Amino acid sequence: MVKVHSEKAKSATRKQVDGWIRVIENSIKSKEKELAKFRVLAPKTPTDWDNKMIPILEEALQKTKKQLQECLNLKQEYEKDGLI
Repeated sequence: MVKVHSEKAKSATRKQVDGWIRVIENSIKSKEKELAKFRVLAPKTPTDWDNKMIPILEEALQKTKKQLQECLNLKQEYEKDGLI
């Protein structure tokens, strides 16, 4: 059974989901820049701290990309259900 939602509610839901997606996309861009910076600096520094941070940053980037995909799937599901 599909619930009927007003256009105002659909618009608000769409804006919220799109906002989540934009925030996650910006986070991905930021994490990619940070990772690139660490990859450039790691060979130039005498400590191995940078080398230890690269796998942690890569893992965080993958989690964020997975979160983005989940939000995109949620948006498709909402569109299918007529919520947005």
